[in-house]
Amino acid sequence: SFYPSLKFLGNYKIDFDIELDELKFNSHKIYSHNDKDSKEANSVGYGDNTEFLKVWGEDYPQYLRDYVEKFPMKVVNSNFQIQKPGHICPPHHDNFKMIKDMGFDEKPYRILVCMSDWIFGQVIMIEDLVVTNWKKGDAYIWDSEALHMSANGSIGDKLTMIISGFYEDN
Repeated sequence: SFYPSLKFLGNYKIDFDIELDELKFNSHKIYSHNDKDSKEANSVGYGDNTEFLKVWGEDYPQYLRDYVEKFPMKVVNSNFQIQKPGHICPPHHDNFKMIKDMGFDEKPYRILVCMSDWIFGQVIMIEDLVVTNWKKGDAYIWDSEALHMSANGSIGDKLTMIISGFYEDN
C-alpha cells in the first residue's frame, strides 16, 4: 500500500470457538451517525443495508477479553461485529469521537481483526489496498486518515473485531 500508516500486523491465532448465540448483539446502522461521511452516504441512498450487529467490549465473554490483550495496543474500546450478507459499510474515515471526547491527545489507531476465514464476495478496502482471501486472525491497523469500507456480497456472515486505542509500535 502507498498509505504510510496502514499495516498488516500479522495473524493472531484464534484458538477458541466464538459462541455467537451467547453474545449480546446491538444493531448499528450508519445512518444513526452525524459525521460528514455518514451524511454523504445517507444522501446517496445507504440505509438499512449498512447494519452491523455489534457486541461492545464491556459485554465480551472472558475469552474475547483475553484475545484483545494479545494486540500491540493500549486499548480504549473494542467491538466484535457481524456483517450479514448483502450489507455494506460505505467509504468513511474514523473520527474516534469517543476517544477524543475522553480527552486523549495521542494519535488513535484502529485494528481490524478478521474473526472468520474469507468467503468469496467479502471485501475490505483500506485506501488503495483491497483485502480478500484473509485467514481467521489476520489483523490490519490504520489511523483516522485512512479511507476504508467493507462489503459482504457472500452468502455467509463476515465476522470482524475492531480494537481502538493507541498503537504500541515497538
